[in-house]
Amino acid sequence: MSGIMKNTPIMCLLLVSMSLAGCLDSPLDSDGDGLMNDDDNCPLISNSDQVDSDDDGQGDACDTDDDDDGVEDESDDFPLDEAESVDTDGDGIGNNADTDDDGDGYLDAHEEFDCGQGSDSLDSTDKPLDTDSDFICDELDDDDDDDGVLDYLDSFPKDSSESIDTDGDGIGDNADTDDDGDGVLDSVDSNDYADTGFILTFDTIRINEQMDYFDNYGEIYVCFHWNYDYLQSWTPMDYIYSCTPSEGHWTLEDYTTYDISEYSVFVDLPEEHETHSFGMSVWDADAWDDDPVDINPNSDYNFYYFDHSSQSTGQASYSADGAGDGQGWDGVLTFTVQPIDVRTHGGRQFTWEYDDLTWSYDSDFSYSTYIQFRDLDHSARGIYYIEDYARFSTPDEQYVIDLADDLENMAIQNGYTTDLEIAEFMYAFVGAIEYQYDIEAMGQNEYPKYPIEMLWHQSGDCEDAASLYISLVEAIGFDAMLMVGLVKDNSEEDWGGHAWAVIHIPGHSGEGWYGTGSKSDLPFFFVETTAYIDNISEIGRNPWYDTTDTSSYDVE
Repeated sequence: MSGIMKNTPIMCLLLVSMSLAGCLDSPLDSDGDGLMNDDDNCPLISNSDQVDSDDDGQGDACDTDDDDDGVEDESDDFPLDEAESVDTDGDGIGNNADTDDDGDGYLDAHEEFDCGQGSDSLDSTDKPLDTDSDFICDELDDDDDDDGVLDYLDSFPKDSSESIDTDGDGIGDNADTDDDGDGVLDSVDSNDYADTGFILTFDTIRINEQMDYFDNYGEIYVCFHWNYDYLQSWTPMDYIYSCTPSEGHWTLEDYTTYDISEYSVFVDLPEEHETHSFGMSVWDADAWDDDPVDINPNSDYNFYYFDHSSQSTGQASYSADGAGDGQGWDGVLTFTVQPIDVRTHGGRQFTWEYDDLTWSYDSDFSYSTYIQFRDLDHSARGIYYIEDYARFSTPDEQYVIDLADDLENMAIQNGYTTDLEIAEFMYAFVGAIEYQYDIEAMGQNEYPKYPIEMLWHQSGDCEDAASLYISLVEAIGFDAMLMVGLVKDNSEEDWGGHAWAVIHIPGHSGEGWYGTGSKSDLPFFFVETTAYIDNISEIGRNPWYDTTDTSSYDVE
């Protein structure tokens, strides 16, 4: 025991022989921080400032959850803030206070509840759909593509390069070369946003002279003139588009104002020119030469002229009054011009006479169907090439089938149930549509129309009426053929080319022709489709003085 210092505690002397560990620490201040163990909130780790953030009696130096939030300090991004423990985006703002936890620019509440795409608010790579990248998801953004057009007004809400689709064809106007879908390229179209046209309504007429020497009545009719001929050239104003009434004339008392607003003209304007010139003329029918009524106050003219622009949108009213020029034979015609977009003008009403009753039918034809056929080739070489005309009969088209079914059902429901009655009911329908020469209606000497065109224009000539009738009756099971040939109205008249329909009605009799090939024993009866006069016209009646050079084409 030599070498042992005097007064050294016995316990420490014993430990020296075993180990020197612990002998340098005071048993009253184990961590040597100057605080006795009994007063030290962290007796084994130096903690001289005695900080205890969560007041749990355990100093921060040895507490593994300083803010007592249940998250160990080593996993806690905010170990001294019991309100926060996670900072996903590392921006120094805890997720509980941070409105954008992942720092992707989208509010957490929107990502979690409002954006509708189920994006993860804690994953900056998982973002909601945001077409324009303005940090407002499409679900909440009222202008998804940020093109300045609100989504509910934008035909292409996800495409900043487009916002309008005038014709609804799925191609935006900026990329579309025919914005209004009228078949005319924008580069030459005077109005890219409409298929321009108008309805001219005759309002009133008054004759302010005694037109006839023997009575106080005039046989009056009105003609509408148009100087554009569809061949992109200008012609004199003597180009008559149509005359009203189509049945000839009104018998009107002189010095009396008549309401004629039931009469109107529909005009589908050609799109290549912006401004069109029109004229109105009023006539008194006489046995020899018809006399013009003066409706222009200028002494140089009897006709009344007006211009119409394809850009016009407002209704215009006109009063054509011949008074004031001192020329006499004066009259007054008032009329109204209402611009329309032909694309939305498919509604039509047809009226006709049959069996001493007046019938009517309303239909809304498809503009897309109309322009589909309008834009097809309409060339025809003349009556000796009947196949050129036969292609205009289209009994398999759905609009034809629908119309034929409706007319057949209308006939049957009103007691006309035999084949002959149904066929003549349809004959009356077609025959009531206004007859109009191609040069008047279309500005061309020869322009065969498909049925949809005749229905749309509510006018046509002989081959048009024949094609429409053949299409309708073939659609419900009748067998019909197209015929062409030369006809004359009397012995003194020259021969003229004509087209008509013939139809097979079992058990019927009348004038007609036999079929060809396997149908050579089937009689097909004459149908003069250009006009139907109630109680006079009938299937099997040929109204012409003579016919020759006939040929037929079996439409199947």
